[in-house]
Amino acid sequence: MMGLILYGVMNGVSSLRDLERLGRLDLGCMWVAGGIAPDHASIGCFIAFHESLLTQDFFESLTRSILKASGSDAKRLAGDGTVIEAACSHYRLLKEEALRDRVRGAREAALQAPNDDEAAQQEVAQTEQCQVIFDARKEARRKNGKCEETLRISADEPEAMVQRLKRGRGFAASYKPSVLANQNRIIVAHAVDASSETSVMAPLLDQSVRVSGSNADELLLDAGYFHDGVIAETLARDISLLCPEGREHQAPKEEELFHKSRFQYDPASDTYRCPAGQLLRLLNKTRQTALSRAQRVYATTACGGCTLRPRCTRSALGRTIKSYPEDETRDALRMVMQQPKAREIFRQRCQTPSVNADPVFP
Repeated sequence: MMGLILYGVMNGVSSLRDLERLGRLDLGCMWVAGGIAPDHASIGCFIAFHESLLTQDFFESLTRSILKASGSDAKRLAGDGTVIEAACSHYRLLKEEALRDRVRGAREAALQAPNDDEAAQQEVAQTEQCQVIFDARKEARRKNGKCEETLRISADEPEAMVQRLKRGRGFAASYKPSVLANQNRIIVAHAVDASSETSVMAPLLDQSVRVSGSNADELLLDAGYFHDGVIAETLARDISLLCPEGREHQAPKEEELFHKSRFQYDPASDTYRCPAGQLLRLLNKTRQTALSRAQRVYATTACGGCTLRPRCTRSALGRTIKSYPEDETRDALRMVMQQPKAREIFRQRCQTPSVNADPVFP
């Protein structure tokens, strides 16, 4: 039965009815599955009955065997993530007022129900948990200066985050799965987060170690992973990270101002040099507080007659640069990605990989 399921997944078949059809028509599937041809209900019952076993331990054990049989390792890995739609209906998403009405209704129904009515108590617990998640997301939006009015949540699947789907399919409650794969296209680690691909990097690397028995030497990631947390995690594990910055892959628009990365920092003189060749010197520095990060501000008085000013700043006082403690590691990664050898290695990774297809290496 597992052979049938795995063969189907490897061929892009995941629905129960399509697995049933595959087991009866595909010769390769018949050979792998030992000739069994179960109907879709039997396949579903098998998955539900063995759900606790078909989890992380099974994946790691199977992948470990595959690595051994194929003679491959996990020294050079490439990562990718995507967005998958949740099972809940996008027609039943709730805004704040509707959610609070649902919580009140569940509580009133529980008060009127007998004390041993488990269904009523479960409804109260589920709606209250949904309210907690909603309030946390609302607070996060407030801190980040984002609109709170458009926030919605699924009462049936509150863990899912309403976010933009890929390939222009609009917004829906969804998740972001991520994988790490080696040069033989073998996925050695996987993880799922509601809204972040970068936050699962540590669990991904930990799982890769458990599967392969050793730390990765090199990690190839796309521009979406150019993130302080990812950089810090790879530095702590002594992994060579190759990851371009997002703006390098986008044609600059006429109205866009020069990005901070266009200003070259000189640690010896503690200055920045702008695209026009002028120096920005340290203006002031502040310590970290509960509301802001530590930062150093650099400025110049040479913006007045600069021909590049329209492309650099709209401020009457001229261009300033804010430097944060993590900028040092970001600048180091930018310098690494400028090296021809690093770019040559990074080209081994597909330009637009997807965990829905062959994920990472060409």
